[in-house]
Amino acid sequence: MKPLKLILQAFGPFAGREVIDFTLLPAGSLFLISGPTGAGKTSILDGITCALYGDTSGGERSAREMRSHHADPAMLTEVEFEFALGTERYRVQRTPEQERPAQRATRSGDSMVKVPAKAALFRFDAAADGDGWVPMSSKSTEVTQDVTRLLGFEAEQFRQVVLLPQGQFRKLLAAGSGEREKILETLFGTIAYKRVQDALKAEAAALSKRAERARMERQILLEQAGVDSAEALAAQREALDEALRALEEDEKRAREADLQARSVLQAARALDARFVEREAAVTAMQSLDARQADADRQRSRLGIARKALQVLPADRSQSDARQQVQGAREAVATLSLQAGKLAEALRAAAQALAHENADAQVLAREAAQCEVLRLEGLAEKVEHLARAEAGLQSVQKLRAEADAALAAAMKDAEALGTRRLELAQRIEALQPQAAGVEALGLRLKQAEQHERARINLAQQQRKRDGFHSAEVTQQRVLDQATAARDSARQAFEALDATWRQAQGAILAHHLHEGAPCPVCGSAEHPEPARFDGELPTEAALKAAREAVSRAEKAHDGARTAFDTASRQTAIAQAEVDALQSALNASAGDDGAVPDSVATLREQLQVATAAQTELAPARSQLATLEAAQLKAAAMLDETRAAVSKAASEEQGARQVVEERRAAVPEPLREPAALGAALEQARARRQTLERALSQAQTAHGKAVSEDAALRARQEELEKALTSATRREADAADGFTTALAATGFADESAYREALLEPAAIDTLAAELSRFDEDYAAARERRKLAEAAIEGQQRPDLVALDAMASAQRERLDVVLGELGQRKAELDKIMLSQKKLAEIARETGSIEAEYRVAGHLAAIANGENGRNLTFQRYVLAALLDDVLRAASLRLRAMSRGRYLLQRRDEVADARRAAGLDLEVMDDYTGRARPVSTLSGGEGFMASLALALGLSDVVQAYAGGVQLDTLFIDEGFGSLDPESLDMAMKALIDLQQRGRMVGVISHVDEMKQQIDVAIDVEQGVRGSRVRIRA
Repeated sequence: MKPLKLILQAFGPFAGREVIDFTLLPAGSLFLISGPTGAGKTSILDGITCALYGDTSGGERSAREMRSHHADPAMLTEVEFEFALGTERYRVQRTPEQERPAQRATRSGDSMVKVPAKAALFRFDAAADGDGWVPMSSKSTEVTQDVTRLLGFEAEQFRQVVLLPQGQFRKLLAAGSGEREKILETLFGTIAYKRVQDALKAEAAALSKRAERARMERQILLEQAGVDSAEALAAQREALDEALRALEEDEKRAREADLQARSVLQAARALDARFVEREAAVTAMQSLDARQADADRQRSRLGIARKALQVLPADRSQSDARQQVQGAREAVATLSLQAGKLAEALRAAAQALAHENADAQVLAREAAQCEVLRLEGLAEKVEHLARAEAGLQSVQKLRAEADAALAAAMKDAEALGTRRLELAQRIEALQPQAAGVEALGLRLKQAEQHERARINLAQQQRKRDGFHSAEVTQQRVLDQATAARDSARQAFEALDATWRQAQGAILAHHLHEGAPCPVCGSAEHPEPARFDGELPTEAALKAAREAVSRAEKAHDGARTAFDTASRQTAIAQAEVDALQSALNASAGDDGAVPDSVATLREQLQVATAAQTELAPARSQLATLEAAQLKAAAMLDETRAAVSKAASEEQGARQVVEERRAAVPEPLREPAALGAALEQARARRQTLERALSQAQTAHGKAVSEDAALRARQEELEKALTSATRREADAADGFTTALAATGFADESAYREALLEPAAIDTLAAELSRFDEDYAAARERRKLAEAAIEGQQRPDLVALDAMASAQRERLDVVLGELGQRKAELDKIMLSQKKLAEIARETGSIEAEYRVAGHLAAIANGENGRNLTFQRYVLAALLDDVLRAASLRLRAMSRGRYLLQRRDEVADARRAAGLDLEVMDDYTGRARPVSTLSGGEGFMASLALALGLSDVVQAYAGGVQLDTLFIDEGFGSLDPESLDMAMKALIDLQQRGRMVGVISHVDEMKQQIDVAIDVEQGVRGSRVRIRA
């Protein structure tokens, strides 16, 4: 993270709006934040922390407590911080919760109103519209989360790694393993190792749960089966198999009895059905006999209806004649009504024609014609006005184009200025990089020399290790030769002693009672020597003596080889010591190891690239400056064009106003004039059409009146003819009634049926006759079918069959129950076998996964998890880098190192720190360091952490370090060493900001941000 700009408004001691532009400082500078006590030096760091996290640098005050008491009550407290991460730029704005004067009266009568906290985060995108700042989040919590994600720090970690607050610089140094683990995890991005660790733990837990679940399933299965073991379950299955065989025999016998009972019942039901059929046939015959009288009445009715059907043609002729007379009378009445309406229409048409021929209508038609002629005369004037307005629009368009050209020219000039500023800033950033080419070349040569010395040392160390390995081998050979020699000597001495003892026994064997002993001369032999084993031979004794000689020669050879190997090892060690001394000498007076050759080559390549880029950039800057002059000239030309276009627009506007005065305002538009002319023509046409329509309507009414009178005469003649036909039809109907025997018309009407009804009645009587014959035949057949038979007792037979079915159902039910029990037992046995296989597989997997999970999660005797093991290795690199600076600042006394032993098995371990005191040769806790020593150790740790994080190219960029006080606790020599460390960090491209009252630092650091204290608040001034 590299700060670019900080804006503080009504914040802390700053009453107004203070802008701190860090880009005005030299790139990668070491600068001092100076000012009297209470002026607001720490408030600058508070502002940065407040903007990023909504907190202060020390974490002891909230953001809303940073409201300036010097500020105008109406001015809001605001913080804005712009920073860079690599090539990306971000801007964060915060307004803490505060109160301001109310702009209008409130219901409660309070004079102040609360302003809620606000925050916003932006990212700069040059391709975006507007000023290029694209919103990312606009809520306080979201802004804090996004900042934490971008920087890789939470507020507390930020205060321990990037910003060392006043009085709290020892936090990272004194943090426990757990807290330090969180910081290092964020810095080095080792969450993947934590995921592996958690995944192993989860896998082991899952396997354990699976095993427990399998055990519970096995137990539940056994409990459900009512047994204690799988063997008992197998015994149950054997008993069920035997019971099933017996039940299957019972089922076979029950099925045979059931089949016989059902056959008897089925035959009885068939016989009973024949008796039921005889009863149904008798019942059907009785029903038809009851309907016989009604059938006879229907036959008589059918005969009368057929006679009435003979009179029906005469009846229909009389009805048709009556309808014709009625129609003629209605037509005459309707035409009389139409004659009255037509007379009224004729009178109305005459009146309308008289109205159109009146003087008023004649004058109206003439006025309409005059209006049309007047409007046609205005058409030319409106056309001239339209051309003038078109000319005005053309001039206005030219004016707008000139305005747009002016805006574009101003935008181009502004863009050139922005590009020039960016290029100047780029040149300013490249200059310090390009200036370090020679120094980096010298450092690269030194590093290459150091690398060659290191390679020679490594080769000599390998050679020394080879000689040492040979020495160890020869030592082992010598030890084996010594043991072989001693063993051969012991074997020879034992064999020689045995041989000597055997010689006495041989002499004693030849002694006789009374004969003198050849050794002592005595004639008595009370205890002659004896030897119970095998007597050694001279050859065996000689072979043992030769074996001793060979073993001694081999021992002497091994001793000579061992002495040679020892001398070679000593010579090689001396060469290693000499090369090591030369390597240490090449490291420099301060003992610092030069950077790696690859790193220096990369830095030299970057510096060379910066030097190469610098000259074209300067040339491009000159080109941009020339372009700016050209853009300024173009801007003047476009302004003149705008002035000219404005003058032409004024002249065209005057012509339009003159021509508008010659045309009535409502008719100035061609469309309006056309509409008015169209309306006048339509009015004229309407009046002329009304006259024509009145004339046409009067002529039509006269013609229709004549036609109606002729139609009336025709209808009266038709009515007379219809009346005569009606009388003839009545005479014919009376004659037909008399011929068929009907007394009068009512008797005929009562007997009359429709032909379809007559057909239906005849069909019903025919079906009755057929049904009667069929019923008589059915009764005859049914009586023949039961002749000589007795009706069976179905109730008794059905009860017998039901009893047999119930007996079969009982057997089948018991058989099904036993089979279900057997299926259940077989399923349980199958599941138990599957559980046994799964348990074996789980146990095999758990032996591996459980062991790995235990080790990865700290159950390894050192309470060290997998991630903490990785972090411990990274922390060792950090401590080595920090110790180089701490040793220099403490004049060779202190080194930082990681404590390996576990002090408390209940706490997280592996990342605790201790300091090695070279004066005592013993390590002790970092908490025992004095204030000045603690500050040096904390500073060294922060610088070492910055170096290693950058070297590992992690997700966190440590481009900047702020230190608030602490230098006053150092003696002059330690202060000088600390200054060298800071200068070294600054020379590597890091920005370092220091708050201090120490005069020596003020004299050595000439770049500063001065905070000037005043009665009405403090002000900021940059001194670069």
